[in-house]
Amino acid sequence: MRSLRVGACFVWLLGLTACPHAFGREGTIDRAVHKDAEENLARPDCTKEVYDALCGEGKDTTKECLEICG
Repeated sequence: MRSLRVGACFVWLLGLTACPHAFGREGTIDRAVHKDAEENLARPDCTKEVYDALCGEGKDTTKECLEICG
């Protein structure tokens, strides 16, 4: 039973030391999520002029704004 606890603690500590490069700020997963978010947020149909016309001045929840600019 003691060896099971020691093994579990070892795996837990090993996991903690591996996390910063993957999950930490500027880690591999953080960069991948950021890149995906940028790709999903970019809308070629929604230029600044279109956004200002459809979504400006409190109109950001209108149907047209949400359809074209997301």
